[in-house]
Amino acid sequence: MSQEADIIIIGGGAAGCSAAMQLSLRGRKVLVLERVLLGSGSTGRAAGLGAQLRESPDETRLLMKGIEVVKDIETRVKKEIFTRTGSLHVASDPERAGELRSFVKMGKEIGFEIDLVDAGFAGRLRACMRSDDLVEFCYCPTDGHLEPSELLSSYVELARAEGATFLTGSPVTDLLVEGGAVKGVSTPGGAHHAHGYAFTVHELAVGGG
Repeated sequence: MSQEADIIIIGGGAAGCSAAMQLSLRGRKVLVLERVLLGSGSTGRAAGLGAQLRESPDETRLLMKGIEVVKDIETRVKKEIFTRTGSLHVASDPERAGELRSFVKMGKEIGFEIDLVDAGFAGRLRACMRSDDLVEFCYCPTDGHLEPSELLSSYVELARAEGATFLTGSPVTDLLVEGGAVKGVSTPGGAHHAHGYAFTVHELAVGGG
C-alpha cells in the first residue's frame, strides 16, 4: 500500500527512530521504512555507553545535550532509560596523562563536570582495579549507561503519538527520482512518496525537493 509523507526515513534503528521523533515533534509527517524489525541491526547489539567526553569541545557539548534530551524523554514516557554511574579515565604513561589533563582543562572550560582524582579515590571507586602502574586519573560523574531497547521504544512511542508511521519488513528497492530530486522510494509493498525529503540514516542527503 502506497503512503505519502513529508519525509521518508530509510532505516529503523536508533538514528532513524530518533530523527523520526524529532521531526514529528516539529510537525512533519514522517514515514520510517525498516527492512526487518525496528532496532534489529546494530542498535539491538549496542552496549549503551553514555560517555560524553571527547577530544573536541563541540562533540562533547553535543553528547552533553544528548543526555539532556534523554532525560526529557524519560519524563515524557515515564521510563528509566539512563542510569548515571560516572566514568573513570586512567593513564599508564606520561603521554596519556598529558591527554587526560588536557581533557580536564577543556571540559572545565565548556562546563562539563570532570576533574582529576588521585589513586585513592580511583581505588575506592573501582576496588577490583589494579592501579599501581597508573600515573593519572580523571572522573566524569555525569556519565552512565543507556538501555538501548527502552530508548528505541521511547523514540517510536513519541513519534507515533505525533502521527509518524513505521513500516517493518519494508526494504527499499529503488529511489524515485523526479527532476533530479528524490521524491520517494519503491518497496515490495508499493511506492511511497515524500513531499520534502527521502533519506537514509547513513546518508542524510540522498535527495530533496
